[in-house]
Amino acid sequence: MARILYGTTKDTPGIKYVFDESIATIKENADGKVYVTFANNSPPATFDLVVGADGMTSRTRRMIFGHGPKNDDYLNRLGQYSAYFTISRTNDDTEFAQWWNATRGRLILKRPDRYGTTRVYMSVTDANLARFDEIDCLLKDGDQKAQQAWFEKEFQGAGWLTERCVKGMKESGDFYMQQIAQVKMEKWSKGRVVLVGDAAYAPSPISGVVCLLLSTNVIAYIHPGNRRRHRRRIRPRRRDLALTRRYPRCFAALRSAHAPIRRESTEAYTWRTADCESADCMGCLGVQ
Repeated sequence: MARILYGTTKDTPGIKYVFDESIATIKENADGKVYVTFANNSPPATFDLVVGADGMTSRTRRMIFGHGPKNDDYLNRLGQYSAYFTISRTNDDTEFAQWWNATRGRLILKRPDRYGTTRVYMSVTDANLARFDEIDCLLKDGDQKAQQAWFEKEFQGAGWLTERCVKGMKESGDFYMQQIAQVKMEKWSKGRVVLVGDAAYAPSPISGVVCLLLSTNVIAYIHPGNRRRHRRRIRPRRRDLALTRRYPRCFAALRSAHAPIRRESTEAYTWRTADCESADCMGCLGVQ
């Protein structure tokens, strides 16, 4: 998706891409412009609008909205940490995805891809969040080998193809892990700074509605009523003042159109398998 967006717009007049850079500070000035400083070598700059699309652990969100009323960075933790990586395909693999549930909330999902390799998803689920204290620190530190060692320890004795998957994980060149969580905010815009995507309303990868939420944003934007209401002609000399007032109203309208599906995607639900008495079984742990 990033490749398609970049390839389509990189030569468009007025669009400039800056790589190997991140925002250090954001400040909205009295004139309505947003003043931004950067962490590396780029000079400070001013913008009409800043859009934060930097994911579930958004730095832009922390800069503008702080750590939230519960000091939790607006994250609703779901008690699951997952790793994703690619391993070589062997005779153990089939043309179908295969799922293995082990005790203590452990699971492995592997599936073939179209490149002749196998994609693996390893996950640990537990309602006792203290179990994840170590991996939570390792996730923030970014120590990939230590993260892999944690998963290796957690999956000891899990059975099935665990040894193969753990070995492949340690040899993989595309290992990635994350906490499974939701982002819940009362609002996701402030002045001329707005959050979109997972930075504003991540439903979590296990919700099954990520693409639906993205589609809702597009529908909300192109809805004739919203476009008529928020895209009227503005006289040049009144442009900055008008936009300063109109951006928040436009963002609020988009959020209102978006709200029903977003709310449904993050509602609490739990489930239990019919014959399971263990709270450790993955089938007993739902989104909270």
